[in-house]
Amino acid sequence: MSDNVNSPGHQHDPETAAAILACGDAIVAFNDFLDEGDIEAAYQLHEEALKFWVPGAEEPRTGRDEAKNAAAAFRFSYPGRRTLHSVSNLRVEPSGQGTMAARYLTTVYELTTGESGVAVELEAPVIYALAREHTRLRQDQAGRWKIYEQRMQLIAPLSLRAPVAS
Repeated sequence: MSDNVNSPGHQHDPETAAAILACGDAIVAFNDFLDEGDIEAAYQLHEEALKFWVPGAEEPRTGRDEAKNAAAAFRFSYPGRRTLHSVSNLRVEPSGQGTMAARYLTTVYELTTGESGVAVELEAPVIYALAREHTRLRQDQAGRWKIYEQRMQLIAPLSLRAPVAS
C-alpha cells in the first residue's frame, strides 16, 4: 500500500521517520512502565484530556486520571502481581494535522498468580489477554509525543475481569 509509511521501500523525510520512532518508543515505554508497576510514569505519556475506550464500550471515557486509576486497579489487584505486556505488529503513520496513528497488538502475560492473597511465581507465563490497539499521538509544547486517544479491542478473552487473589 503506497500510503503506508512503514511499508518496505517507502521513503519518507527524516522528520517523519523520527516521529514514527518516537511514537513507537512511547507506546512500548507505556507498556514497560505498566509491567514495572510505575503507573504514574505510564500515564505521564498521555495528555490530561485523554479519550479512551474500555473494552466493549461504544463511547469514550475522558481523563488521564480515570484511565490511570483503572490501570492501577488491574495491575495491583493482588500484592506482588507481575505482568508482561508484549507489543507486536506495531505500525505508525502520520494521520494529518501534526498527529500520528499507531495500530498494534498487545499480548498481556501473567507472570504470577494470586494464591491466598500473595503472588506466586508461575513456572511459565500465561496469556491473560490479547488486544488489537489503536492509539493517536501528538506533540506537546516541549516536543514530546503524547497519547491523546487510546482504543483497545479485545481479541481474547472477550471480556476482561480483574485477576483476583484466590
